[in-house]
Amino acid sequence: MTPEAKQQLCEVCEFKRNYFCRKHGDEIRRIIKFRSTCEGWGNAEQPLPDHTGELAVVACYFNPCNYDSIKRNYFHFREQLKGAELFTIELSFTGEFVIPDALHTTGNEDNVMWQKERLLNILVESLPERFTSIAWIDADVLFLEDDWAAQAKAMLQQLSVIQLFQSVEMTDSAGIVIETHPGEVFQKLRNLKTSTYKSGYAWAARRELFPLYDLNIIGGGDSYMMHTWLESIFGFKKRITPAHERAFNAWARKQQQLVKRRVGHLPITIRHLWHGTRENRRYVERANYLLDHDFNPDTDVRINSDGLWEWCSNKLEMHGQVAGYFEQRNDDELSKPTIRTGRYAPIRNMAIVSCHFNPCGYRAPVENCRRFLREIEHPVTLVELSFNGQFEFEDSIKIHGDETNLMWQKEWLINIGIQSLPEDVDAVAWIDADLLFNNRNWFEEAKQLLEKHQVLQLFQYIDYLGPDQSSVVRRFHSWAEKNRLGIRDYGPPGGAIAARLDAIPNGIYDREILGSSDTRFIASLVPDNTWIERQFASLQRPSAEFAAWKQHQLNIINSDVGVVSGKIRHLWHGSRENRGYETRIDILKRNQFCSSDVAIDDNGLWCWNSDKPQLRKELKEYFSGRREDSPV
Repeated sequence: MTPEAKQQLCEVCEFKRNYFCRKHGDEIRRIIKFRSTCEGWGNAEQPLPDHTGELAVVACYFNPCNYDSIKRNYFHFREQLKGAELFTIELSFTGEFVIPDALHTTGNEDNVMWQKERLLNILVESLPERFTSIAWIDADVLFLEDDWAAQAKAMLQQLSVIQLFQSVEMTDSAGIVIETHPGEVFQKLRNLKTSTYKSGYAWAARRELFPLYDLNIIGGGDSYMMHTWLESIFGFKKRITPAHERAFNAWARKQQQLVKRRVGHLPITIRHLWHGTRENRRYVERANYLLDHDFNPDTDVRINSDGLWEWCSNKLEMHGQVAGYFEQRNDDELSKPTIRTGRYAPIRNMAIVSCHFNPCGYRAPVENCRRFLREIEHPVTLVELSFNGQFEFEDSIKIHGDETNLMWQKEWLINIGIQSLPEDVDAVAWIDADLLFNNRNWFEEAKQLLEKHQVLQLFQYIDYLGPDQSSVVRRFHSWAEKNRLGIRDYGPPGGAIAARLDAIPNGIYDREILGSSDTRFIASLVPDNTWIERQFASLQRPSAEFAAWKQHQLNIINSDVGVVSGKIRHLWHGSRENRGYETRIDILKRNQFCSSDVAIDDNGLWCWNSDKPQLRKELKEYFSGRREDSPV
């Protein structure tokens, strides 16, 4: 089916919401490009059977050289893990165990080879039948979001196997994040041109996909499995023997019949704990230990009475090289000290500013703001504008307005908040009061990243919640995340931003009387923003005033934009359609709005400075038409 035919069917589909598909949780243009089937196109494959039951997390403690880092990482991983029941299997080569409640098994020198997938298969076989979904996670991984398990269970209703992250933060031995890489499933599905991606760490699948491929006795099985499920081109044939390839192909054929490319990933970031250098792991060279000795899985290894792989050939040099590999890894080696001076001075004091702007007195924005203030876990300077003399928040900076001020004032209120901050503040985060952070460490991460960047968007992706404030109706990557990845299509431009104060000496852009100042702000951060202008209707209105402001801002920031890991949730306050993001600009165009139509009044607010009653009328109708208390 051609993309054009898919597009026509999507246009009349009940799940279409503007340019977004509520069924598949993605933009329609991406679905048309990357998906081959959909029930709405009439060529869908047989749906997966109903998938009920629980999700189990399985991990293995495999530490043949008794490294301290492996032990320390396991207990950190275990303490942090939330959302699902954890089961662990531990292999000991000494008869002593470090995890009392693990499934214990012992090995000897005949078993010193890569056993991780074999151990996981043993463990999964022992699980109660109520566990129909299995997540296998390396015991050196931390999830930054507590609801990852719920997301995984929901996704496995539609897919067979998922990588449990979109990106991974790599830490040094001091726990400092030193680099971020995309997950390989995200990289493959997006067709990103990057050589740094991660294929392992954390996966989940329907239980019927087990057993995992476990004959990579020198490691690397996660790559083999991932490429099998995606049916992607993979150069492994140059790195394994013909006998090994035959054994792998037999497993892969069965898997592809089960999976049929129903593969995805969670839109979240995980963190990987340090345990030695990448160089010491010799990901490329280690394959030679088997190639040089013509490894044959049918004659060189067998499964013993405990379910472990053991040597059954007399290739003693190969056995010794494989055993020596684990000593060469030197997982306790520390990283070189990370110099944290960055490009800019460390942030000493970062403040948070938000505003309550609710000209029609809706209840949803009030309740959303209360929840935001409860859950943010940091002090917030809140600026509140009232049009009737009544205020909802005791500790807010209170601003009085009237009908002459009935226009978009949010960014102006934020600037009032910024101007009120103490002199020792050197960075500020301005955040919409309807957002909740899933990354509990976002504040400290932002301070750290502001040593490298002048401006940050404080999330990688955003879930827009429905009227029940729990179900997700839309999901997008943030603008900054897409900019970082070189993906030039729509991403929410605002919501939560942080900047060094010396990067915004004149505050944030505040001269859009009908909203969309956030799009103006991000357009001021990059020199070539023609692609941004195509995405945001508000930028299609020429503004000499903005052009001058942008040039000044661009000279300071010059594309120096970063992104904080993790997801935020947007609380419901009316439908997106009622906000008229694509059409509200027409109000300004047909009323020939210009900057001289507004001025600053004695209360420090924008007010009308011209006699255009129709413009005022239409702006008033715009706010009432947003219907922010409506469930539809």
